[in-house]
Amino acid sequence: MPQDPAALVTLFETELPELQVSIESETLESYGQDWTRFHDPKPSAIVFPRTTQQVVDLVHFARRHELKI
Repeated sequence: MPQDPAALVTLFETELPELQVSIESETLESYGQDWTRFHDPKPSAIVFPRTTQQVVDLVHFARRHELKI
């Protein structure tokens, strides 16, 4: 599992090029929140799947690379 966000984006672009991925700080702050306020998540990237199949592919990708969703 890559620790560097840029390396993670490269991995996404290589394996799942159809997905939109962002590592911009504003996007991470806006979308990377736990609204229950029990956790303070620190996302490395935000992914925007558009179809059910992209979600399935994303889950498989995360399992393969031991990434938390």
